[in-house]
Amino acid sequence: MTLVREFGKPDYSITMATNPKWTKIKEALFEDERSQDRTDITDRVFEMKYDSLKYDLLKKNVLGKVVAHASTIEWQKTSLPHVHILLFMAATDKPRTPEIIYRVLVCGEITDKHMNPGLLETVVEINIHGSCGCHNPNRPCMDGDPPKGTKSFPKQCRSTTFMSDEDYPRYRRQSPTSGSRKHIIRTSQTSTEVNNSFIVS
Repeated sequence: MTLVREFGKPDYSITMATNPKWTKIKEALFEDERSQDRTDITDRVFEMKYDSLKYDLLKKNVLGKVVAHASTIEWQKTSLPHVHILLFMAATDKPRTPEIIYRVLVCGEITDKHMNPGLLETVVEINIHGSCGCHNPNRPCMDGDPPKGTKSFPKQCRSTTFMSDEDYPRYRRQSPTSGSRKHIIRTSQTSTEVNNSFIVS
């Protein structure tokens, strides 16, 4: 609360979670070990990644000039740590315009596999909210009678990011009619096509 009184509301809320598939973790495990068997390894790799992230944010200023920050590390039930970070930005770097948001590459879209294949792999693995609604009414995000999604997916498509003083930004999501990319979610029983309206920003 002291930081909020001094600098106003935080400008970025960032979460970084340990991925047991990180190469550094997998390389350090013996053949019969899992990541949850070696918390010493997962914690050490997480700390290295966290230090690297802090360097990018606070020293290299990849999102702009940070005037204050706060963070807390928590552990999931699988013993994997994750960190929540709040950033308070300098007045010139506050994400208050679509131009600044585009500069830090925040949007709700499936990325171009030719421009950034690594980012595309991450987006389709962990940033697709699906499949729910009429495709799968038994998903945890469904509630009520008749079941309705509690996370407001699918999101409305829009050609530009919309800013509001009373609400969170509504990020750019190109519509299928604008030639946006699509992805197929395959399960053991179904295949569902999703577009940008199902992408978690």
